[in-house]
Amino acid sequence: MNPLYVKLSLSVAIASLLSGAVFANARIEQVVPFSDNEVTILYNQKLYKMSPVGQDWSDISPKVQSGQVKAVKFVDSQHGWAVVYEKDRGYSLVRTTDAGNSWTELVVSNIEQSDIASAYLEFVDTQVGWLVVKDVTSRNFSSGSLFRTEDGGVTWTLLNIPVGEPVHFISRDIGWVIARSTDNQIYRTEDGGNTWNKQHLVDDEIITSATLPTFKTHNEGFLSIFAKPKLNIFSTKNSGETWELAKQVIVPDNFESISVGLFDDNNYIVTYPNIIVGFLLNY
Repeated sequence: MNPLYVKLSLSVAIASLLSGAVFANARIEQVVPFSDNEVTILYNQKLYKMSPVGQDWSDISPKVQSGQVKAVKFVDSQHGWAVVYEKDRGYSLVRTTDAGNSWTELVVSNIEQSDIASAYLEFVDTQVGWLVVKDVTSRNFSSGSLFRTEDGGVTWTLLNIPVGEPVHFISRDIGWVIARSTDNQIYRTEDGGNTWNKQHLVDDEIITSATLPTFKTHNEGFLSIFAKPKLNIFSTKNSGETWELAKQVIVPDNFESISVGLFDDNNYIVTYPNIIVGFLLNY
């Protein structure tokens, strides 16, 4: 999918959502594009499908009483998973195989509801995926549990994870997690989440924020590390085994957090979430 097309399509979709009174005072929490014409939007803790993008939308949230959708992951237009929170039941995991028309609840053992602060999902295909359950801790500490499934969520295996934060995988084996609540260090796994190793890319600097890697192909990708005032963009050509500094930009002091993504085949897009401004940065 062309990154520029996705960006323009999503802007139309979001504008369409915001035009409806039902969405007043809400916010977009997660956007999941899964084809050139369809996108799933987690919006105000409800799940919506836009098809075609920006022209029509429908509520495909799991039909649970007063339930809130906390996380969602689709791998194609039919197969998706969602973490749902209900006040009386707590957190639950559900799956759809028909584009959200119906949902089936899945069972994940060894989870204590009272200890859950949030949960995150990641899948690479219809069978293999991960669930991160973040523990209730102080703001300066992060811990959690990592679960892996190899049968679409029917059964789960408990693994280790250095922090209770979102994970991103580019295959069944290779993935990353960032210690966002502590020191923003980056960890990589090569065995599906059984073991994790720290990837040390910035020397003797306090990391303000970092982004999970984004890949154009299985081998080529980038990640960004903001060590105030330096924005460092690293690139890889070997699936993140090693990284090289590709760009470095000095950022004004008043910017506390930065997000970097792919804009098109020649440019990154750098945005400052707290200020709603951004700029393009060529490769």
